[in-house]
Amino acid sequence: MLPLFLQEIIRASVEMRLDFADGRLLLGFEREISRTVSFETNRGKAIRGTLHKVSRQRVIFEVYDPFLVLRTSEVLSNFVIRRGRDMPYQGDAIVTDVVNTSTLLIISASLVGDWTGLVIDSGPSVGVAAEALSFVTNWERLNKLKPAYRLRVGDLRSFLNDLRYWLDQVDLTREVGSSGMNTPPNFSENGFDELKQSIMPRLTELFMDLEEACRELDEAESDNHKLLAQRELLPLMMPSPFFNRVFSKPLGYAGDFEMVNMMFRNSRSGLTTYAQVVDDWLLAGGPPEAHRNRIYILENVLAEIVTAAGPMNRPIRILNVGCGPAQELQLFLAKNKNAHRIDIGLLDFNEETLTFAREQLTPLADRLDERPSITYSLKSVQDLLRQALERAAPPEPYDFIYCAGLFDYLSDRVSSKLVRLFFDWCKPGGRVLVTNVHSSNPVKGLMEHVMDWHLVLRNEADMLRFAPTSAQSKVYTDPTGINVFLDVYKPS
Repeated sequence: MLPLFLQEIIRASVEMRLDFADGRLLLGFEREISRTVSFETNRGKAIRGTLHKVSRQRVIFEVYDPFLVLRTSEVLSNFVIRRGRDMPYQGDAIVTDVVNTSTLLIISASLVGDWTGLVIDSGPSVGVAAEALSFVTNWERLNKLKPAYRLRVGDLRSFLNDLRYWLDQVDLTREVGSSGMNTPPNFSENGFDELKQSIMPRLTELFMDLEEACRELDEAESDNHKLLAQRELLPLMMPSPFFNRVFSKPLGYAGDFEMVNMMFRNSRSGLTTYAQVVDDWLLAGGPPEAHRNRIYILENVLAEIVTAAGPMNRPIRILNVGCGPAQELQLFLAKNKNAHRIDIGLLDFNEETLTFAREQLTPLADRLDERPSITYSLKSVQDLLRQALERAAPPEPYDFIYCAGLFDYLSDRVSSKLVRLFFDWCKPGGRVLVTNVHSSNPVKGLMEHVMDWHLVLRNEADMLRFAPTSAQSKVYTDPTGINVFLDVYKPS
């Protein structure tokens, strides 16, 4: 089944008429005479594309660049929609879906900025009347929301609003009763746990009620409903440091190194008790718990690789693609007495991430009697795809290549090519391990509607399709069932 937004493009491509109005800002999905977009990727690359459809909340366009890789939840900055000489939209957009073909990308993105205003070319009375009618018509369309969804958003908003007011009063009372500090004193761990005993079950129930309402929507209905959820809930969710990082995406994409650090640390954070409660609920949820499980699983796999290598008199070559903060390697270096045997390359597309990883790993490596070899490479997915196309092999094949977290944002076509590339780069008897968030993710609706965090979810069968036919492969999940692993063994 084709994604809905791709079906829309196919239908639009066979339409014989163009729906447009002179000088009117388009609010529904409509065709335009001049259909162009331009933007910058998070690496600063300027891109131009052809616009297919646009609404107040969403845009669908195509880019003719087979080597461009856009990931879901990536922020496209300086996003401009052009209509002739007019630029009715200038702001940011967040990628929600990508379809790769052999020659182009078809991209769906949500618009998170404001439209620049009305563009009226005709007489003032006629133009204003047309714009006013357009506003009323589209307001009615955009506000035809399902009652159950409205109710769930309203219930959650009411509870969070009252909870914030009550906890702020508690903080104020405790502050006045203490030493007069400017910031509220923290509850003790025991006190915070007692506070959560009554709050968290009700908060979970309300969030899950909204999740159920999200899942009842068709894809075509999601955009309008998402506007309501974000308008009502963002002011109440943004005090959470984790939610704030996820939604604002300061490095230009979801899943940056500090976001995954927050999930792994799972520590109390926030300037107020209310902020700490919301943060705690988010970090205790399924995906963050699955991420922590994934780190420990990868640490065990590294230890397994080193143990299986036995007494071989050479370094064990390992490559980590999309390394992030390399938390599993930090644990491995701190705990494994054979850590000096590895020769590991860390590859990431973000320089700030590599700098952070180096700062964490260097002291750990320096404490060992024999220092392992660790190299850091700034390289994008586009660079890897070019190497795959050119059949460029590494100087020496690897014993183990793993990629944990990157596939959550990549299309099937790109993911399949990467698995094949990793498999080719391994020596006979080598191993490839990649992970993905499972399609059973219990908070998919909340992530997309409230956090603007879009993942490409896959199940076991989806992952197995990436495995080369000559490989010995298996799939499994972490204890939560939210992380699915594809483990590929290259025949000796």
